[in-house]
Amino acid sequence: MTVLVTGAAGFIGGHLAERLVADGYKVRCLVKPDSDKKRLEQMGAEVVVGDLREPVSLRRAVKGMEKVYHLAALARLYAWLKPEDYTVINSTGTRNLLEAAHLAGVKRFVHVSTFDAVGPSRDGKPVTEEMPCQPVNDYGRSKLEGERAVREYNAKGLPCVIVRPPAVYGPRSTLHCARLFRPVSKGWYPLFGDGSTLMELNYVGNQVGGIMLAGEKDRAVGNTYFISDARSYTINEVLHAVSKAVGREDLRIVRIPATAGLVMGAAVEAVGKVVPIWPFRVPETGRPAFSRNTVRWTTNSTWFCSCEKAKRELGYRPPYSLEEGTKLTAAWLRENGHLGT
Repeated sequence: MTVLVTGAAGFIGGHLAERLVADGYKVRCLVKPDSDKKRLEQMGAEVVVGDLREPVSLRRAVKGMEKVYHLAALARLYAWLKPEDYTVINSTGTRNLLEAAHLAGVKRFVHVSTFDAVGPSRDGKPVTEEMPCQPVNDYGRSKLEGERAVREYNAKGLPCVIVRPPAVYGPRSTLHCARLFRPVSKGWYPLFGDGSTLMELNYVGNQVGGIMLAGEKDRAVGNTYFISDARSYTINEVLHAVSKAVGREDLRIVRIPATAGLVMGAAVEAVGKVVPIWPFRVPETGRPAFSRNTVRWTTNSTWFCSCEKAKRELGYRPPYSLEEGTKLTAAWLRENGHLGT
């Protein structure tokens, strides 16, 4: 079986490509010219250079492929990007790839979208695939446009599936280090509310397994699935698991009233406009490590979803628990110098 993975130099894409190679697939990886190709080449994947904005490069990439796993995207909110930057990659670029795949006769196109394409819960219930999409940021809106393109091409005869991951963590990603693992490793953590708020934290090994099921199960065609861990977690559960993983079970949680947090968040946002250091700016995104939005989502259960459809229709059973995932992640962060000694 020959498969193309776009965004294979990224976090989830890299783990997916590795798993596909290990399972005996012949894997071609589409990467940008400036991407680090060494790891992909060492694992035995074919690496080709292309760009979602260049249809000719995409036609070359999909030639001879039976499946396409599309993960290439502007995958989070960056302070320096404009709405049109997201549109040209996540919407127009996805449409360019779909057209190339359709012309090449690809047998399955798995589009990895995002929870942000739907937006938060508005009724206190977990977000499901049937809920109307109301994204709240430029990233989510552009990914929703990409989903619409996927549905158009599915109607044209290209068998498509949409997968929506929430926040994904694991080895080879530092995104959750500054906001979660490193503060906990210092022995204290500031928290707004009582910690009972529900959230999604999805281990990358679980996400990869769900994406592969979307590419394999016949019933998946034409459908959309949330893929996360076996269930949603409270913030207290996450902090407990991370503290155990980093060896700080004596974690001191500093509880701060939400009203005070909103004032603090506004201050951090303002300082972040002129002071380019953590916590006022996170290097990976250029955005504050803490903001008024942080207070809102940590005190209200809004960003949590249900994976029941994937369990029911795909047989999805995430193999990694929260405790296992945080342990593996903490070990990688420490081995690579991100948690100190």
